[in-house]
This record gives sequence, C-alpha cells and structure tokens, in this order.
Amino acid sequence: MRSRITVPPRESYEPAPPVPHTAVARSYGGPGIPIVEIQMSSWPSSTGRGRVTTAGIPRAVLDQVAGIVFGVSFAGCDRMVSARLVNTDKFARRYGLALAVAASAVLARQRVPSEFIFLGELDLARRVRDVPMRVLENLLRSICEREIETPITIVAPPASAELIEGTEGVEVVGAATWAEVVVAVWPHLRKG
Repeated sequence: MRSRITVPPRESYEPAPPVPHTAVARSYGGPGIPIVEIQMSSWPSSTGRGRVTTAGIPRAVLDQVAGIVFGVSFAGCDRMVSARLVNTDKFARRYGLALAVAASAVLARQRVPSEFIFLGELDLARRVRDVPMRVLENLLRSICEREIETPITIVAPPASAELIEGTEGVEVVGAATWAEVVVAVWPHLRKG
C-alpha cells in the first residue's frame, strides 16, 4: 500500500523570513590597508525586540552614531542590526563618517555608491571633523601607487578636501556637516 503525503493548506505555511537590507560604506584604512569597509544589515525582528551585533566596531561608537544621526539608540529599536568592520581588526575614529553613512543607508534602505570613500569623524554637533595630515598624505600616496583603484569620489571635510583636490582620477566633495554628506551621497533626498 502506498503512503499519501498530506500538504498543509497554504495559510498555515510560515512566512518567508524578512530579507535584510545591507549597505557598505568605505573609508581609507592606512598604509597596507587602503580600503576599510563598514558593512551593515538590518531586518525586522520576528519578536518585536531588536538586537544589535557588532564585529570590529565598538558598540558604544555605533550607539553614539545612531544618536547623532537619528536621535535614537539602536538598543531601543525593533530591528535586528548587524555591523561589521572589514579588512582590519581595529576601529579608528576616522571611519566614523563611513559608519554614519552605512547606518543611515541600511535603515533608510538607500544604496551607497561603491566609488565613494568617506574620510572624517562626525562630532556630536553633526559636523565633519578634519582628518589628520598624515592620513591625507598616506591616502595620496596610496592613490599615486595605485593601491586604490580610481576613479573614486572622496567625501571629506572642506579643509581636507582642498588638499586632495586635483588628484588624478579623484572627485572630491567637501562636506562640513552631516546634511551636506547626505546630499552628496543621496542627492535625490535633497529638500526643496
């Protein structure tokens, strides 16, 4: 006798798990590590309680960026958030702008252009802080030695941007504030 396979009614199937939105923002790592990536993913929590996991990015830094950019902490959100630093084990403050862009992109479901490199730190007043001269010198050396593929667009504070301007294969965007960074990366979000 043959056994019959019973298929449950369609209504009783489990819904497909939510697809995470992922974003990657890049920064300059330094000599020997030309590109550092900040990767982030976010998806709705099935329980209604969010959770944050990080690898290579201090949790306090991630929460501070969320507070600066969104006015909230990831700890209190109802989403699952995963953040990862790639190509190095140590987070540096100069990756802060890339972290803010990745966090914004993943939560706003926006794409970060892959040719963009973000330099600088976002302070508590949402201003982009200058990059140390030695970092800029090393960046220019890495570009000239072709450790970094061009063409690229570098988003940096205005004083730093001036020093990079004129480099072959590099478009430079000077951004003094978080609002200017947002417009540079996502011009379609410009108000008015």
